[in-house]
Amino acid sequence: MKKTVLIIALLISAIGAFAQTKSWTADNGNGTFTNPLMYDEFSDPDILRVGDDYYLVGTTMHTVPGLVILHSRDLVNWENVAYCFDRFDFDDDAFSLKNGKEIYGQGIWAPCIRYHDGKFYIYSNVNGKGLQCFVSDKIEGPWKHINMNGRIYDLSVLFDDDGKIYAIHGYGEVKCTELKPDMSGPIEETERVIIPEGSAVGEGHHMYKIDGMYYLISTDYVPNGRTLCSRSKSIWGPYETCVITADETFGYHASPMTEIKGRIMPDGYPVSITPPDPDKVRASNIHQGGIVSTPDGQWWALLMMDFHSLGRTVTLAPITWKDGWPMLGLEGNLGRSPRTWLKPNTPYRDTEVPHAPYERSDNFDGKTLARVWQWNHNPDDKMWSLTGGKLRLRTMPADQLMWARNTLTQRAIGPESITTVELDVKNLKDGDVCGLGNINVPCSWAGIVKDGKTLTLRWFEQLDNDTIDTPVVLPDNRIWLRFVGDFDNDKGHYAYSLDG
Repeated sequence: MKKTVLIIALLISAIGAFAQTKSWTADNGNGTFTNPLMYDEFSDPDILRVGDDYYLVGTTMHTVPGLVILHSRDLVNWENVAYCFDRFDFDDDAFSLKNGKEIYGQGIWAPCIRYHDGKFYIYSNVNGKGLQCFVSDKIEGPWKHINMNGRIYDLSVLFDDDGKIYAIHGYGEVKCTELKPDMSGPIEETERVIIPEGSAVGEGHHMYKIDGMYYLISTDYVPNGRTLCSRSKSIWGPYETCVITADETFGYHASPMTEIKGRIMPDGYPVSITPPDPDKVRASNIHQGGIVSTPDGQWWALLMMDFHSLGRTVTLAPITWKDGWPMLGLEGNLGRSPRTWLKPNTPYRDTEVPHAPYERSDNFDGKTLARVWQWNHNPDDKMWSLTGGKLRLRTMPADQLMWARNTLTQRAIGPESITTVELDVKNLKDGDVCGLGNINVPCSWAGIVKDGKTLTLRWFEQLDNDTIDTPVVLPDNRIWLRFVGDFDNDKGHYAYSLDG
């Protein structure tokens, strides 16, 4: 029979409770901070200040709710305050992990956040669906969704002084396109190339107008990752370009890379992991992100950095203006950034209590899922419920973890973390699988398999297509599963308990 799979995955909680005693916080409690700001995945950050409040938006790709928004008052301590949308509203099976279609590593990405005339705007691209715009009077929402269509991605938006709205986009060849004021789409025939191919300008654009000058922050990866600034007195150019940071890795090195043909492959399909080239930093240096000023005129950069198996994290770096360029780092060592440094001089520098952006533990006694949770693709809302202090997930057919619908996830957190989940398995049917896993390529999981009246504890890892089975007897139908992650070293192990 085709097995049905219920996996609560990616270092997450399940039916019962999730335990982690302490979460990483960048605030050292003594007026300094240590990068990264969040020791978990937060790709393509874009930063905005409105008054004394800072807002950070990041990529969520195939997970929902989508486009996560964080708020801070000191640029170091952040809180998850909203998402732009609850689920993808496209009539396409790929967004719901149905009929063999998926959007792993695609979906919605590289957002831009702006504030204009009392409204918040967030722009982002969806693979195959074009440019999307979300508009709200409040950062908490609700957000109005506008599909602007058009092939505009990795963009930055600038509301200029003359009332025009520009989108800057493209990779290598940088383009500028005017947008309609109602955000219904781009204005036809306004697209122009403002920086030609071959100018060493890459992607991930962030455009600013500072003291009458246009500044474009972007990132290129050849021969090594580096962040550049291009400046001009006109939005249309010509631009001159300068490298503002290139080799700051905080002592980390490039991580091993999975080699596989395709995104999701059947269990047993060959997977290999290639060691990193010691002569290249790739994306393990700080790169791609936005810059922001404090009310007293300091400037800071919030850039991302690949932290091994965690994915991309956000770093905070001071900016020193030199000859009209926003150079990362400090006078005498420009282009490099301290991993530990003084907190920004904001009105809340000394009053914010150090905290992580998410409350990760959940005993599921609320009326809604905690904001830290995201579904892997659109969920089938008929197949889960939250009542009586339990999250109930109903199984659906799947050949493996990566195809299992209604998988509830959290981002893995480093540098080390312990995840514990309590499962109540009394309602499993013949052929069902449930457990705790890592959604990655290659993936792994530990869980309970029911075969007739027999329960088997199974551990599986996709890299070597390896399986360990252990018969178990659960008198009260409960089992505790645990994952211990050492993410700086790309290692982890599973454990289980029969009595908590």
